Amino acid sequence: MLIYFDPPTKVEVVDRVLSQLREGGLLFIGTAEGRVPCRTPLATLAPGAFRKVCA
Repeated sequence: MLIYFDPPTKVEVVDRVLSQLREGGLLFIGTAEGRVPCRTPLATLAPGAFRKVCA
């Protein structure tokens, strides 16, 4: 779904989702989305798989 938004909106959406995720939680997105645009620190585990890390 992110591919339909402009870059600032992508950041807003992803950061809102990540604000609900605990530290160490996992985020999975379709590989068509590319790198997740956000201000929240993430570790890339695999294409489309990310772990929320401590700020």
